Amino acid sequence: MCDAPATTREHIPPRCIFPKASVHRKNLMTVPSCDLHNGEKSTSDQYLRHVLICALGNNPLALQVADEAAVPRLEKQPHLMKTFLPNLREITFEGVNTGAFTIDVDRFYKVIDSLVRGLYFKETGKKLMAKLEFMWSALRLPSSLHAPFEQFIRQTDATLRKDFVGANPKVFVYALETLEEGKHGICRMRFYEGPPIYAVWSSHPPRD
Repeated sequence: MCDAPATTREHIPPRCIFPKASVHRKNLMTVPSCDLHNGEKSTSDQYLRHVLICALGNNPLALQVADEAAVPRLEKQPHLMKTFLPNLREITFEGVNTGAFTIDVDRFYKVIDSLVRGLYFKETGKKLMAKLEFMWSALRLPSSLHAPFEQFIRQTDATLRKDFVGANPKVFVYALETLEEGKHGICRMRFYEGPPIYAVWSSHPPRD
């Protein structure tokens, strides 16, 4: 996206969200990247993994990734608890005792933004220059545990085609749909078979 020479390959999604077993790391997707932007994303990629594995509704692989990577890192670097689990507290949600913490939404969606642009380039060979808007029903407002856009996501998920693709469907799948040569589009993503993340855009054409 920065137009610097592509000297490396960036994994989309980040390799760190996959379990270590090779059976869950088949045919991982990559796109061209410069060293600077690929390298500086590593900490944010780990933050993405941390938030994703905590979502309610995930399959057991999310817990496996937590046990293999996320928990050991927090044990070795306990100071990261303040960054990764701020305001950690016990709550009851839909009759289940669980935990809640404050998410740096801007940081989380910045990595998702990069992922969507990578997927678009992978599919079309063009750069997606439009501003993206994001929706994820796993994010709840502290005051009411209500998820913004939750009803929209449910209705859209029920009406759009179920043509998700991905070589490791237990970990990550996506569906990319565009209109008017990419001026409008939606990218739906599922991690660990959990609640979908939506990215939508409008009005700006892609750039070669």
